[in-house]
Amino acid sequence: MIDNKRVKLSKEKQKELIEKAKTTTGLSWPALAELLNLHSHYLSHELRNGTCTLSISTFLRLCLITGTKFDEDTLQIISSNWGQKIGGLKGGGGKPKKTEILVDKSEDLAEILGLILGDGHIDKSVKSGQYAIKICGGEDDIEYLQSCVSPLFLRVFGKRLKSFRFKKAMAVMYYINDKAIVFTLEHYGLKAGNKKENNVQIPSWIFENNNQLRACLRGLFDTDGTVFPKSSNHNSPQLELTSKIEGIQRTFRQGLLQLGYEPSKWSDSGSPKCGLYAKCQVEKYAKEIGFHNPKLEKRFESILRRNSKKMNG
Repeated sequence: MIDNKRVKLSKEKQKELIEKAKTTTGLSWPALAELLNLHSHYLSHELRNGTCTLSISTFLRLCLITGTKFDEDTLQIISSNWGQKIGGLKGGGGKPKKTEILVDKSEDLAEILGLILGDGHIDKSVKSGQYAIKICGGEDDIEYLQSCVSPLFLRVFGKRLKSFRFKKAMAVMYYINDKAIVFTLEHYGLKAGNKKENNVQIPSWIFENNNQLRACLRGLFDTDGTVFPKSSNHNSPQLELTSKIEGIQRTFRQGLLQLGYEPSKWSDSGSPKCGLYAKCQVEKYAKEIGFHNPKLEKRFESILRRNSKKMNG
C-alpha cells in the first residue's frame, strides 16, 4: 500500500523541496502544514531538516505545489518501519478509536458522495493519523466550489471547507482535515485512496431512493460531466460523462436507466464516455436533475439561447 511507503531524499533536496513549497504558496508554516495535513512543527523542523523521510502522499503534494519533477529511477522508496519515528502528526497514530457516524442518509449527503466520486479524494492513514477530504477543480469551477460545495458540507457536517489555489497549475482545491467525516463517508460507501484502483461506484443504498439517486448523479455530473452542442445542430445541447472507472461506468448508467433515461452505452476508447444525446432526454435531465455547477448551467443555457435566437431570427 502507498501509505506504507516513504520517499527518502537527501537532506538538502528535501529541505529545498519544502522551502520551495512555502515560497510558492506564500503560506506560513502552520498554514502550509494544514494544507498538507501535517503538524506545523513536524513540517518546519523534522521534515524540513531531513530528520524524517516524506510519506509518498506528502511528497506528491509537494511536487504538485512546486511543479517539481523527479526522475523515478533516482527516488529511493523505503518501508514506513525503516526506523524513524513519526512524531507530531495531527491526530496521532495507532489503532483508531470507534468513530461516531455524524449524519443520516439524505439527498445532500448523496450529492456529496457523487461529487467526491467525481473530482474528490479521501486521504486516510491510520498509522500517521492523516484524514482529509479534498475536492479539486479548475479555475472555472471556483464559483461551483464556493456557492454549492462549500455550503453543502457546512449544511451536512456543520464544518467549513478551506480552499487553496494552485496558481501555476490553474487549479483550486477545497479541503477539510477531519477524521469523523472521513469515517462517516466510508460508512456510507466511499473508499479512501486511489479511486481507480479501488474501482469505486455509487453505493447501493442510494438506489433505494430516487431523490437521493438524482442528487448523487447531479454531484457526479457536476464534477465530471460536460455540456456541449450537437455536432449536426449547434443549437441543441448534449450531456456526456467521462470516466475510466468501471464501477462508476456501471452504476452511473444503471442510475440513469432506473430514473427512466436512455443513456448511450459507454464508448470503447481511451476516454470512455456515456451520454444523453436526444433532445427529450437532455430536457428531462435538465428539468428533473439539473445542474448545481454554474459553469455547466451557463453552458446549457447559452446553447438554448442560441437556438431561441435562431428561431426568432
